[in-house]
Amino acid sequence: MAQRLQAKHMGVPAAPGVHGLVVSAVKPNDGDDRWVQGLVWLPERCDITYDVWSLCVDHTKELQDIPDLARYTPVGFNVAEKCGTHTPRDAERIRRQVDAITSHAVAVELWSGAETQADAGTPDNPFFTAAGAATVVAGVYATAVEGLAALEGAAMRDARGQQVFLHVPVEWVMYLADRLDRVGGLLYTKLGNVVVADSGYPAGLVAYATGPVQVRLTAIEVNDNLAQTVDRTTNEQTIIGERMFAATYDPCSLHEVTVTALG
Repeated sequence: MAQRLQAKHMGVPAAPGVHGLVVSAVKPNDGDDRWVQGLVWLPERCDITYDVWSLCVDHTKELQDIPDLARYTPVGFNVAEKCGTHTPRDAERIRRQVDAITSHAVAVELWSGAETQADAGTPDNPFFTAAGAATVVAGVYATAVEGLAALEGAAMRDARGQQVFLHVPVEWVMYLADRLDRVGGLLYTKLGNVVVADSGYPAGLVAYATGPVQVRLTAIEVNDNLAQTVDRTTNEQTIIGERMFAATYDPCSLHEVTVTALG
C-alpha cells in the first residue's frame, strides 16, 4: 500500500492591518509601563480662552480656571486557542493573532465603551457613545461628504484650529476617497486632519470627532504553561494571549454627526 505523504504547510499568518486606529493614533513613549496602573492628566486642549489686545494698551489678562483632571483606567483583551496536548504548541501563533486584532479591539472599546461599562472600576473612561457626552452637530446632511465637512468644521472651531481626529465607519471611506489624502497608513482631509476608519467602528450613519487619540499598548503576554493551561479531564490545553491598552483623548472635545445616507 502506498504511504500517504502529508506536507506540513503554514497558512497565511495573522497580521495587523495597514490602517485603523492604532496606526493613526499618537504612540507616546513614557519610558515605562506604569501607565497600566491608571492615567491622570490635565487636558491641554480644553477651554482655551484668549483676548485680542494691543501692546499700546495696559491690559491684564485673567487666568482661566483650571479644568478638571481627566482619568483613564486601562483595559485589556485576550485571544484563546484550545488544542489537544498531542498537538505542538505554538505561542507565536497566538502572539500574531493578538497583534493582528489589537486595533480592532481598541477601536471597539473607544467607540462603545463595552468593557468600561461592564467594569465598575473604569467609570471615568471616555467613549464615543456615552449618553450625552458628544456635542451633536446640528443640521441635515445627505451624504458622508457633507457630514464629514460639517463635523470637521465644528470640531476645528471647538479646538481653536488645532488638529482633530475624525472617526468614521470603514464604509464611509469609499464615498470620501477622492476627498482624502493617503500618506502611508494614514488618511488626511485637505486641512490635515486625521480620518480614522477602523473595523472596530460599527457600520452606520454616525461619525465622531475628537482631539488626537493616544494609544498605549503593553507587550503581548502568552500563557502556554502546561500546569496552568491543561484541563486534565479532557486532555485539552487552552493557550491564552493577552494585552492591555489605553486609548485616551481629552474628553472635553467630542462631536457627533449623523448623515441620512452615505452617497
